Amino acid sequence: MSSTALFRPETEIAGRKIVQTGPVSVSTSLGAISIRITGDLPSLQGLWETMQAHTPCTAAQTYDWAHAWTQHVLDPSTASPSSW
Repeated sequence: MSSTALFRPETEIAGRKIVQTGPVSVSTSLGAISIRITGDLPSLQGLWETMQAHTPCTAAQTYDWAHAWTQHVLDPSTASPSSW
C-alpha cells in the first residue's frame, strides 16, 4: 500500500511563491480563457455569484465558502497561509 503526504514542511511551502506576471491565456475545449491571479477576493464577488447562479457547483465552489476560507486560513497581515 502506498501513501501520499498531505502535509509539507514550512520550508517547502515557503519556497513556492507565485509570481504575478499578468493574465495567462489557456485553450480549452470551449475556447480560449484568460486566467489572472489576484489577492482581491471581494472584487470578484459579483462575477463569482453570477457564475455560480448559472452553473451547478458544490458548496466548496461558492464565493461564500472561498471568503470564509480566506478569513479562517490566511493571515490578515500577509495574506498568506498562517502557521497553525
